Amino acid sequence: MRTLAQKIILTFVFISLPALAFAQGRPSDFGDYGSGSQALCGTPGTQGGAAAGFWNPAAWAAMKEWEFCLQWNDRNIHDKRMDNWGLSMGGNGIGFAMRRTDMLDHVRIDDYQIALGGGEGSDFWGLAYGWSRGDKDLIKRDHSLAMGNIFRPFPFLSLGNAAQIGLNNGDYRGISDIGFRPLQNHMLTLFGDAAYGRKDNFESMQWGAGLEIQPLNGVRIAGKVSKPFADNYDKIYTVSLGLTLDNLGIHIAPHYDKDSDRLSTSYMFRLGGQAPSLDARPLFAKKTKVVTVPMKGRLTYQKARWFDMNRVALWDMIELIEKSKNDPTVGGVLLNLSGMEASHALIWELREKLKDFKSAGKGVYVYTDRADMVDYYFASIADCIMMDPMGNLFLPGYVMGRTYWKGVFEKLGLGVEEWRYFTYKSAFESFARKDMSPADREQRVALIQGLFDTWQSDIASARNISPQAIRGVIDSMVVIQPEEALAAGLIDTVASWDDAKDVIKARSGKDEDPDFIRPRQVEDKIFADPSWGALPKIALVYAIGDCDMDTGIRGRATSRLLRNLAKRKDVKAVVLRADSPGGDALPSDLVSRQMKEVSKKKPMIVTQGQVAASGGYWISMNGDRIFTTPMTFTASIGVIGGWVWNDGFSAKTGFSSDHVKVGDHADFTFGITLPLIGATIPDRNLSVEEKARVEKLIRGAYTDFTKKVAEGRSLSQSYVDSIGQGRVWLGSKALELKLVDEIGGMEKAIDYARDKAKLRQGKYEIEEYPHRSLFATDALTGPSYGIKILNKLLGKETSEPVLKPADYELSVLKRISQNPGTPFPMVAPEDMPYEDVQYSK
Repeated sequence: MRTLAQKIILTFVFISLPALAFAQGRPSDFGDYGSGSQALCGTPGTQGGAAAGFWNPAAWAAMKEWEFCLQWNDRNIHDKRMDNWGLSMGGNGIGFAMRRTDMLDHVRIDDYQIALGGGEGSDFWGLAYGWSRGDKDLIKRDHSLAMGNIFRPFPFLSLGNAAQIGLNNGDYRGISDIGFRPLQNHMLTLFGDAAYGRKDNFESMQWGAGLEIQPLNGVRIAGKVSKPFADNYDKIYTVSLGLTLDNLGIHIAPHYDKDSDRLSTSYMFRLGGQAPSLDARPLFAKKTKVVTVPMKGRLTYQKARWFDMNRVALWDMIELIEKSKNDPTVGGVLLNLSGMEASHALIWELREKLKDFKSAGKGVYVYTDRADMVDYYFASIADCIMMDPMGNLFLPGYVMGRTYWKGVFEKLGLGVEEWRYFTYKSAFESFARKDMSPADREQRVALIQGLFDTWQSDIASARNISPQAIRGVIDSMVVIQPEEALAAGLIDTVASWDDAKDVIKARSGKDEDPDFIRPRQVEDKIFADPSWGALPKIALVYAIGDCDMDTGIRGRATSRLLRNLAKRKDVKAVVLRADSPGGDALPSDLVSRQMKEVSKKKPMIVTQGQVAASGGYWISMNGDRIFTTPMTFTASIGVIGGWVWNDGFSAKTGFSSDHVKVGDHADFTFGITLPLIGATIPDRNLSVEEKARVEKLIRGAYTDFTKKVAEGRSLSQSYVDSIGQGRVWLGSKALELKLVDEIGGMEKAIDYARDKAKLRQGKYEIEEYPHRSLFATDALTGPSYGIKILNKLLGKETSEPVLKPADYELSVLKRISQNPGTPFPMVAPEDMPYEDVQYSK
């Protein structure tokens, strides 16, 4: 990003280019700015839009929406013919414009322009090529190149400059304008402009000044005094009136002389979403549109921008539902849950968002074929659940368990020892036991009972069924056929996806069919934001997966990112999404430390996902406020270690090892290195002295962990120890224990950050970190090296997916065995969230 000082220097460079026009001594080879720009309500930099792009090509880049514009005036040279007119169309950095000028003796000239531009926020640039047709030998014209810049460093200031250079004859023309908004919004704009060339001085150059008032979106009233002709010192007074309704606008601008005699009138017709507009949709909308939303794929945090059909991004869904709520033409959403995969916490967030959608009086419809516990929990919020005739519900309840490896290790001749000094810290239990420990059983019974209670009560409330009836269905049926589900009140109708339109029509009681639309057709706003300057940012940082330096939460990169975000003045708040089962304390603490630094300068808010436990809680505890869901697994304040060694493995396999050493303990990690795998199995268990040292390290790490939690949460260390000991808590219980601050999802956390940063609703942008990748690496049957190479060439190298639970179990064993004596803040492998993301490094 360029600094403000660099942008100001660049602006002065653009000013100096048109200033060269003062040095020229030949007639202008370009269209006349004074008379040609009279249809504008303001100046090229202040009004913007397609009409402005002809005079300053940077206006094409500043346009956030596409627009078509037709302008003309009644200063006709020939009767019964419109002979002074122009049209322009484009937006988002691309533009085309044409302008016709007729003169006496049937002399005519047509000026054309094609333009490209770029920029964002407060700084825009444009480059245009111009050419002419017609009687250009009689009217001086030259092929030209135009460069433009619009710089809006503050919400109240706009600076525009354009330089046009003749490619054959070398003529120059400069156009500059300035705008000032004392109220820092588009309701009142003061402006001035000037065009100069041919050794102009301040008396001969063309200039104008005025003001524009927009009392309502879509209503524009402007007044301008101008000297449009270089060789005529008379001034012209213009009053402009404009009305835009549903992106269709008309502007009328009569021009008067000093005696109040009308000289001519300019007209402008605009079509598009660039200019502020009155929204008539609420008056006439029948709310018959239903947004169809395919949920096939994994509900995750980020997806690639292109060709990613296997993921549904959480924030994309939240924004879509919010836009659908605010679009007055939308009456409901229809979600197709076929093929959906999701975790409880993310589904809870979307379910809460659909509650908000329903509060606006709009309908939620769900189609499902085969639904499990998570799918049905999501579907239950709908006004109408449709189940395919060949579908079913699979509602067995909840179970938590794990596979125990000790018996396998004994058969292989591997000794295993768990270094567990805290009651509930059971991450290594899978390898050191043959069954569940009493403490682990205690915490897991509480977890699944709490999970089930939330699931059952929310469904009972949404479906108006007693909790006892729901439990009865689960205990008696498990697999529930469509007709059984209908009889039990679990669904509303048995219907295929093709029947959805008829079902919704019947439930709405309306005569007309619902109009199914796609997500990209939803429009909550019908015009672009007219604000000047770059909008302030809220950074949304994802810390997902294993606590590792370079994968998962990427402790190295994420801590560096947070350090930079703390310094950036345009970032007003940071929201960190923690969804991690823990891992290594080093990356966890790197991130946590930088969060404290961010908090000193701006709001630092945490929102927890499915798992934010152990190391995942470590990266949560320093948030100014922590939001969690009632279905989140969190806390697990504790550390664990363990040891695997050669206890007969050599005799069973034939592998052996030998060594020499310097140092009494140099050999404690030495042993057989397995071919292909590369894993090393130490030859011996630890000595009594070494075990004492390990215990001291682990207990010291726990003391440090509880101390950091106590400081971050303003609690006593003894209290943290009493609720710690490695115990995993559900989010709802963590709230009671003061380990988190509020039940809520990502959107609620962002709203809180916005309020703390004192940002206005809709006047900020969300920036996601890491940035999304360009392509999905698994867009085809597997990772594509061609796509990876293209991404790398474009600076968008994609990540590999985060570890899945089965992989994480192996990573626990590998991490502990490769780092003997190192305490690790991590939870059991089965608590690992499966979050498959696509981001660019």
